[in-house]
Parts: sequence; structure tokens; C-alpha cells
Amino acid sequence: MKSIDIRGTGTPPFVSIQSNIVPSISELIEKTNSLTETLLIGNDIDTFKKLQSALSSYRNRISILASDGELDGIILNTLSEGDFFSFIKLGSYTRRASLVLLDNGNLRAVWKGDDSSQIGIQFRGHQSASYVIFKRGASTSHVSRVC
Repeated sequence: MKSIDIRGTGTPPFVSIQSNIVPSISELIEKTNSLTETLLIGNDIDTFKKLQSALSSYRNRISILASDGELDGIILNTLSEGDFFSFIKLGSYTRRASLVLLDNGNLRAVWKGDDSSQIGIQFRGHQSASYVIFKRGASTSHVSRVC
């Protein structure tokens, strides 16, 4: 797996908070929803509604993963959760990711393509991630790791 810094350039995807207490992702979403809606009204409200639907689905899935994980002694890394949601808000995705809670408490999102390709991103917290890409070769039926 390769490591990347997901802070990006241009519009900052992460909300800067002057506090030692890390707010829950739902608090961050509430604070940014009104601003996001204001920016999108008149531009692309359908995109906003799709994003809100996806965020709601992801929140429900993460809640289930966290509950199941606790039964197995795995505690959800809230920094990983925050990084995941920040990443999702960066762009519009035509497909929703499958989410997995890893043994270390981090979230892994996997997007699969029609051609058996896939990308998996582990959100490690502190605005960093590890990723892996698998793609089917043009001259073979095998799926190979690209990076």
C-alpha cells in the first residue's frame, strides 16, 4: 500500500477547529451543511441532495460497523471516520464505496469498477491514507495490483 496526504490543495477539505476536543463527524456535518447548501443553491441542488443521501447511508453503515466492532473489541478510530467523510465531500462519486472496519479501528473504503478494477483506501486519521489499486490487464484475465 502507498501512503498519501489527503489534505489536497485549493479548497481545504478539512475544517480547522481551534480546540483540543475532536467533535463527532455528525457535529462537523451539521456545521458544514448550511454553508454547503448555501453554496450549491442555484448551482447544483441535485448534487447536494445526492451527497446528503450518500452521507446518511455512510453514517448508518459506520454506526453498524462500530457497534459490531465493539462486540469484537475493535474501537472505531474517529479520526479515520472524519478523514473518510472529508474525502467523500471532496467530489461527486457515481458509485458508493463498500466500507469495512479494520482490526486497527480504521475505515477502508473500496470502489469497484465494471471491469473488475478496484481502489481501496484506508483512512488512517491525521489526514493521511493508504491506498491500493487493482486492474485487469488488457491481454490477460488476471487482476493485478497497479500500486
